[in-house]
Amino acid sequence: MEYIKDPKMIETRSFEIIQGIIDDIRPGYKFKNEIEEKIIKRCIHTSADFEYLDILKISETAVDKIIDALKNKCTIYTDTNMALSGINKTRLNALGCEYKCLVADERTKELAKEKGITRSMAAVELAMKDEGRKIFVLGNA
Repeated sequence: MEYIKDPKMIETRSFEIIQGIIDDIRPGYKFKNEIEEKIIKRCIHTSADFEYLDILKISETAVDKIIDALKNKCTIYTDTNMALSGINKTRLNALGCEYKCLVADERTKELAKEKGITRSMAAVELAMKDEGRKIFVLGNA
């Protein structure tokens, strides 16, 4: 067996496999549009969880709002360093966007302790005080 070694080709093949599984488990499944298809398939690719076909709901204006924020140099805040590591920083830098995870920030630790809340909750409070457009990437904690 010959292994695929080019990362882009591996990704392409992975998405072909995902579509094949969707065709097997959900014959006739239709995405609302191309952007929704890309988002849901990326979630499946990241998690190997095909339940995203049913549980991920994308509002009619969500994608346009995200694109607008990115074009206007927003800051993306994550609640984990793991989520931050999965973000394409090269593309964000090209757009003039910033990206931060405040969970380990000393201010976050102090606020969480003071209020008796989680560091994720405190990080959101701190982020809301920052100026400018924001996108939050929050996990399931």
